[in-house]
Amino acid sequence: MTKGYSIAIPAYGRPNEFEELLESIYEMEMMPDEVIICEDFSRERDEIRFIAEKYLTIFKSKNVTLSYIENQQNLGYDANIRKLIDLASGKWVILIGNDDLFLRNGLTEIDAFCKRNESIAMISRPFIRFEKDINKPLGISRILQNETIIDKKDSAKLIFRMCGFVGGLVINKEWAKNLATDKYDGTLFYQIYLAAHAFCTTGIGYLANPSVGGRAGNP
Repeated sequence: MTKGYSIAIPAYGRPNEFEELLESIYEMEMMPDEVIICEDFSRERDEIRFIAEKYLTIFKSKNVTLSYIENQQNLGYDANIRKLIDLASGKWVILIGNDDLFLRNGLTEIDAFCKRNESIAMISRPFIRFEKDINKPLGISRILQNETIIDKKDSAKLIFRMCGFVGGLVINKEWAKNLATDKYDGTLFYQIYLAAHAFCTTGIGYLANPSVGGRAGNP
């Protein structure tokens, strides 16, 4: 049976930002059980592999398993996300782009919500916006003021607003595996497909506080 938390990183290019992300995970006050990376055949593969191998030992010192996978061909964003969810070992899969960062209390916030809402399928969050230095934030992107769960009694417009940005989205692995499909490959919004299902069933959770930071101006 799966248990715990897997941080899942769809890696493509941006090796410097990727290393900053791994460092931000290492510095969190609560550690995940696993960090899983799927490198999607970018030109910077050798650099990304070197960084991942360096952090293999670093994370091991905190009893965190780092799993590094190289795709033999470019799968594209949607298929790579689906692969990460399938291969992750944790009950909860936390998605994050390889140029985003975790906050020190990021997993603590997620863990507290999951313990209060064990049957939820998907969780969103407010996030800090920054340019180069997360300690100099531009502000917080927030659509709801308090912790809540939205579902089909609420406005469907909230689905995209809550889940368009992938960093820090939390997905119940077994629930998502049952919904796996390649129908939306190439859309860049596989998480929106999952979010629509969550909205219509168990609902989408929303954290009261940010768990991650997203870089402003990065496409």
